[in-house]
Amino acid sequence: MSDKISFSFEVVIAYVIPGFIALEALKSTNSDLANFFVDTSADDDIGRWTILFALSLLTGMIVSIVRASLLDRSFRFSLRLFESMPDQYNRVEPIEPNYERLSAPGKLEVFQEIQSGLRRPYEFYGNALLSGLLFSILTPLPANQTLWLSFYLIAGCSLYTATRKTYFRYMKALEELNRAVEPQSSVHNHHSRSR
Repeated sequence: MSDKISFSFEVVIAYVIPGFIALEALKSTNSDLANFFVDTSADDDIGRWTILFALSLLTGMIVSIVRASLLDRSFRFSLRLFESMPDQYNRVEPIEPNYERLSAPGKLEVFQEIQSGLRRPYEFYGNALLSGLLFSILTPLPANQTLWLSFYLIAGCSLYTATRKTYFRYMKALEELNRAVEPQSSVHNHHSRSR
């Protein structure tokens, strides 16, 4: 079973919005991209917005690849300095769904709910964090630099915390889903031993 991307509200949130933020950051380094953003003389507005949507989606997917390669790896390190800190600051190992078990009644629907309810939000937070970081690096700061630096720092810490928390919940949900249905071979072996 392949994990296909369907055009839904969750995908727009997870990829298109962070991709648009990244494009906003990149336009300061590319004159053609900057002109495309400010060009109001184009006759075909629908075509222009379609291209912008596609570029945002593509850029968001590239950002998501970087997130999976860099940011997700940081979750394998424990940041829990005190016992009172939440469990998501512990080391979080990646868990893959057991696709063979999704054929059980109702399990595919549960998996899809997990994808839309936990995976897409965690992807959005992580992608938005990286896009915001790119924006803060490439975009000149306004006059009140201290205020904006404080805003970027607070936003970055908040997004990282949200990313780690939803990633932790996503991995826990996959772990519970993998344990929810016992493979048929195990059930058969259990009955054979009990006879």
